[in-house]
Amino acid sequence: MAADVAVILKRWDAMKQVRLQHEQQWQQICDYFLPKSTLTVGKQFNELRSRRVSSSVPQTALRNCAALLLGYSIDHTRPFLKPNVERGLVSAGRSTNLSAESTDYLDTLQWQIFDRMMLPQSGFIAAASRVAMELPAYGTAIQWIGRKRGFGPRFQARPLRACWIAENADGEIDTVYYAYRQPAWRVLALYPEAASIDKIVKAAAGKDGESADVELLHVCEPRRGGKAGNPGEGKPFADLVIAWEHKAVLTEAGYDSFPFQVPRLGVEDGSPYGSGLAWRALPDAKVLNHMQEMTELGLELRVMPPTMTPGRLFGKPLDRRPGANNVYDTSALGFMDARNAIQRLDVAGDVNLGVEYMSMLAQNVERALSVDWMRLLANPNMTATQTLEIRDQQLRGMASLVPGLDREWFGAGADRIMAVMGEEGLLAAPPEDLAGLEVDWDYAGPLAIAQQRGLVDVATRLVELQRMALEADPTAMAVVAVEEGLRTAAEALGAPPAMLIPRETVEGMRAAKQAQQEQAAQQQAMMAQAGALRDGAQGVASLAQAGAAGGGGDAGLAA
Repeated sequence: MAADVAVILKRWDAMKQVRLQHEQQWQQICDYFLPKSTLTVGKQFNELRSRRVSSSVPQTALRNCAALLLGYSIDHTRPFLKPNVERGLVSAGRSTNLSAESTDYLDTLQWQIFDRMMLPQSGFIAAASRVAMELPAYGTAIQWIGRKRGFGPRFQARPLRACWIAENADGEIDTVYYAYRQPAWRVLALYPEAASIDKIVKAAAGKDGESADVELLHVCEPRRGGKAGNPGEGKPFADLVIAWEHKAVLTEAGYDSFPFQVPRLGVEDGSPYGSGLAWRALPDAKVLNHMQEMTELGLELRVMPPTMTPGRLFGKPLDRRPGANNVYDTSALGFMDARNAIQRLDVAGDVNLGVEYMSMLAQNVERALSVDWMRLLANPNMTATQTLEIRDQQLRGMASLVPGLDREWFGAGADRIMAVMGEEGLLAAPPEDLAGLEVDWDYAGPLAIAQQRGLVDVATRLVELQRMALEADPTAMAVVAVEEGLRTAAEALGAPPAMLIPRETVEGMRAAKQAQQEQAAQQQAMMAQAGALRDGAQGVASLAQAGAAGGGGDAGLAA
């Protein structure tokens, strides 16, 4: 169905109303946590003058929180997404016991996706860094996954304040509108349909053609009647670029899968938008900035306090410049000494109290953004084991702050990445028992690895217990699968597949070893049989000789 611009713009107006209640929050968060070229805070209602950002603590805390989130979420050296086909196997009525070839294929698949994401051309690291900044700030972030011909998936972060989102009946984001500006001449170069709009053509040809911009709206939403595999205008998700001021569609295409990732924190009922950690820290951040100004004023009054002098002692105000000469009338001193004629006014207040209060506010901001977890307790009496235990507790606590990352950010993105790589021919054909299956994705990043390291201890203890049991009772059966235990430990440690021998190769090695053992056993049996026959023949010969010696000859042997 052709896109109806009027319907799209009407839907956009409705999405603007939904987002309106969050915009005031975002503006305040932006003022204190993400200041731009100016450090002036936007005026609030009934304010007579603008305020200014005077403390860098909120900005630094947010950046540290973004680094913490990104470091706990992804790893630059190993995959953080693991394919899971168990649900697909059950739905298809197939056995969940995969062959060694299929298991090795899944291990290789996660490394192929990871390697493609880490390439500089993909832009994943840059996009993920912005997502990690906006997610704790606003509670919502947006990342787009496109396709670069001849390369594969490409990532870009979309600024949240220029986007509008909507969710389906299942609470999943399936609609993103993104407003941006492009020079008129570039619009004509990118979209041939723009040549039919006189205002754009005139703007590009005018004397301000280099700076004349056109406001565009990128629309991605479900398309009624769309089916996967159809041409661009018939795919399940519509992809349109609209010159909304001119009510014209410049291009229309589509996607088989939703190309946006929209991770959220603290989603509120009745709204598709989340609530960030910075919103919780905002009250302390605002008071901290105010106290910073008051403390600076107090310090200024302490360093250069106001003074009071007799009215007729000096002919003009005091000149406080270094080396200045102030002439006064000695007859106006009266009974005063010249050293006591000028008095300081102590109006600075208790600056130390302000400093202590600011320290408490800074700690509150860092706690709200979980930055305090980056610091271990400075206790020289702590052992290495205690330090690791505290670190493990922090890692487990961090898991509760990022509940939506595995599905709304990484999981949804993995489906899209795999589809793009398949279209580019970057993936090998799956084995027969994996063909046509739906794939789920498990989060396997640094946070998961750190929590799974307990499995290494479990595997080590089980092997040790089995060894002790067999020493105590040699007739006991070995119940621990040592090979799978080693693979589980290697997975928990995040070891790359190249460090492990593939299961299919191990099965071949096991079969070859078993055949070699059987052949050796057969040879040994044949040697034993040959030895027995040889011994038997020697025994018969000995008996014959004994009979001959006794004169009985063959009769004696027969007897």
